[in-house]
Amino acid sequence: MVAAFGTAGLSAGITPHLSAASRIVLMVVMFVGRVGLMPLVIALTSHAGQKTSGIRYPEERFMVG
Repeated sequence: MVAAFGTAGLSAGITPHLSAASRIVLMVVMFVGRVGLMPLVIALTSHAGQKTSGIRYPEERFMVG
């Protein structure tokens, strides 16, 4: 699991002999290792999809001429 998290590519050659659940766990660990733990936690805990962004643009009427 350490090699999967570190994405070092080390293998003991036992992957074909693992169960389906073990392969899924290995895939998740490899994904977390590749993306990074903090970006993944931030992406999962952020309030994505909210309309209010907190940014307000200034409004002003310009006189031309």
